[in-house]
Amino acid sequence: MLAHLVRKIHIGPKFQKNRAGTAIIKWLLQKIQKLKSFNDNGIPFAAIENMLTIIAQTIAPHLIMAPCHNDLTPLNVLWLGKEFKAIDFEDATQSDPYFDLATIILFYCIDSVYESMLFATYLGRQPTAQEMAKLYLIKQVV
Repeated sequence: MLAHLVRKIHIGPKFQKNRAGTAIIKWLLQKIQKLKSFNDNGIPFAAIENMLTIIAQTIAPHLIMAPCHNDLTPLNVLWLGKEFKAIDFEDATQSDPYFDLATIILFYCIDSVYESMLFATYLGRQPTAQEMAKLYLIKQVV
């Protein structure tokens, strides 16, 4: 049911705002820069920045744009007895749907069997190796 909810959002009408598919990575890099200036708790900021930069470069040629919620946390996904509903579309933009998928998987799939089922249901087929690799990378970001 979650896969169908996310798919419904992604095939729905376009949102007015556009966001480059790697905008969340750029936002995270900006946050890291701010944290580095006043926080030195042994956090490997350079390693995190390097990882995010490599992920952004790797996925850039494989980005797709679709209507995305961009905040599908448990606070914004409600179970109404027979179906899931998404609320709070404040951050919704045209973006890469894999960010929504990764968020749903990380919050709701307790093991890889459920993750595989959700991903295959979302796609309507078994994912390719490239699709699985892209999801893996974006899960690291989320």
